[in-house]
Amino acid sequence: EAILFKCIESYTEMRHMGVLPGLLENHRMETIIGQIIDRAINQKNYFHVLGMAIEMHLIGTLESAIIASNKDPKLLSYCVDCVSCSYDNMEFRNEVIQKVLSLYSSQGNHNLAHVAKYLFMLDDREKLTTLLKRLIYSDSSSPADLPVALQICFDLYDNCQQKFLGDIIMDLQTEASMKTAELIEMGVIDISNVTEAGDATLSTSGMDYKTLPYLSNLHKLVSILDGTIPNRLQLDFMVRSLKYDSQIIVNMQQSAKYPTSHTATSVCNALVHIGTTCDTLIRTNVDWLSASSGWGRFVLVSSLGVI
Repeated sequence: EAILFKCIESYTEMRHMGVLPGLLENHRMETIIGQIIDRAINQKNYFHVLGMAIEMHLIGTLESAIIASNKDPKLLSYCVDCVSCSYDNMEFRNEVIQKVLSLYSSQGNHNLAHVAKYLFMLDDREKLTTLLKRLIYSDSSSPADLPVALQICFDLYDNCQQKFLGDIIMDLQTEASMKTAELIEMGVIDISNVTEAGDATLSTSGMDYKTLPYLSNLHKLVSILDGTIPNRLQLDFMVRSLKYDSQIIVNMQQSAKYPTSHTATSVCNALVHIGTTCDTLIRTNVDWLSASSGWGRFVLVSSLGVI
């Protein structure tokens, strides 16, 4: 076992350095490694094989192990998890993710949210935008595809960089503008009532029942990606989850006779209402709050930002 471990370690170092097999010793090591991998595949130790393949940068071995396991989704996720945090060799990382995406997409029923995740990791904005369009278009999608597209957009909003999001938003807005122009030309919508949000007054003639839902869904995706819907949902959740005894704050406010107590009341009110936009105490007690000065007033203004 010690000899095998040393062989694996030496072969891994050679692969990382990019040493091409030429010497007889190198061919012998390749033969030993191949035997170890074949034995592990025959014993169905696929995770062990994938670990070795990723460590040794063996894309062919990785593909063979996944195919031998009938493309087990757990193995595919394991591959992506192993290389997702590896930034020392981005070329190999992208090659692994591209291979996993190819194998995953070849399955009959695959999770499109995972496909979107892999495209995002590959920084493939064009294919990701095309996937979103396909999911919301009535001709090529089922009613269940729209929620998938919406969830993908929520995931992108939570995880993507602003530059990547901005490019996707621009692509979707361009598509929406083109479809709007087509509908205006067909007389389906009234050009005089088109708003910046994409809403319009519908004409009673020339209705395009395929394009209209598609256009509406495009605006939904943009509203999620630009933060409009997520921020509103976050605010609604914070307000609905606000459960406190308002009388406690009122009692603190009435009993605050010293500057430190005054400041402490402002801080407590801010922490209780954090992220809710509920500034009732400040609006209804302007005279009391105006008595603060110096750092106390600074804390009061800062508490508005917290709220």
